[in-house]
Amino acid sequence: MTRTRWIVTACLGALVVFVAANVTWRRFEVRQFYRSHLLLSAMNDVYDGASTNNSTAAREVFLRHIPIGSDEIHARVALKSEGIDCESQPSPEEGRLNCQALVPGLPGYTHWTIDLKFDHASQLTEANIAILNILL
Repeated sequence: MTRTRWIVTACLGALVVFVAANVTWRRFEVRQFYRSHLLLSAMNDVYDGASTNNSTAAREVFLRHIPIGSDEIHARVALKSEGIDCESQPSPEEGRLNCQALVPGLPGYTHWTIDLKFDHASQLTEANIAILNILL
């Protein structure tokens, strides 16, 4: 084998090892994140990997953890404990809450958006879950 071929083979081998190590590390990072965020983990377990504006499966899981009728304070505290940031949304209707989290995913990130609606008594009446894959 010529010297050039040897160098090219060595460089390609090093590149393969580098990519494999990065993928392995990213998988570990994603697993660790979801181990410490139980609600997001449960929603991720039913997530099929395709971006969507309305994940029925993730919504069903969400509502098992924070059911219709839950008060807004309970929902905010539960979401904050998951690392999900929420903001009240100005709208003609009162009681809209937009919550978002950008979490590690494979191969990039997963952007979770949880839109909640509360009635005048601050009880949860609606929930919508949108999931977007962000490849970097």
